[in-house]
Amino acid sequence: MTEADDSAYEDPRVARTRQAVLEAAYALLVAEGSESVTHARVAEIAQVGRATVYRHWPDRQALLAEALSVAPEPELHEAGPDTRSRLVALLEDLRRHLTSSAVPALTTLVDRAEWNDELQARKRSLVGRMTRPLVVVLDEACARGELPATLDRSLAVAQLAGVLFFRRLLSGDALTTEGVTSLVDDFLGRHAPRGGG
Repeated sequence: MTEADDSAYEDPRVARTRQAVLEAAYALLVAEGSESVTHARVAEIAQVGRATVYRHWPDRQALLAEALSVAPEPELHEAGPDTRSRLVALLEDLRRHLTSSAVPALTTLVDRAEWNDELQARKRSLVGRMTRPLVVVLDEACARGELPATLDRSLAVAQLAGVLFFRRLLSGDALTTEGVTSLVDDFLGRHAPRGGG
């Protein structure tokens, strides 16, 4: 029976084993980095045979790619009554997420996506989920006339969220609540029409 046949029957034991392996791989990735995610270590932590891990994930790249699928969804909330406070709340949630233990998984994803189409798609999906609430707030602000209707949403997200990703993943500069507020104020000061939000 092939792996595809296994998944077609949805054997609960296979599903539980796969989940245990993926959770073990993700835990290792977060705690120790991508180099720690080996078939032997994952099998030991998941308490399954090494052959089982190899059967479902023939190479480390495949195992790493799927381990990222069990990463918890970022919790971003659109709190606040006005555009400024909503943007600050969203970016503060993102700032906290980028200082959490999930970052090693994110850096692994960014690194390996350069050479893997499946991971590239996972990266785009993850970034989309993380920044979608910002787009919603920007759309609503544009509809109310607080921001120009012609505002390039993609560029606006890069100007807001991109700064946090750059500081956390590249420059290593501190991410602070005060910095988030300043970032939003600067963005609105540049883009809000005169007399707007």
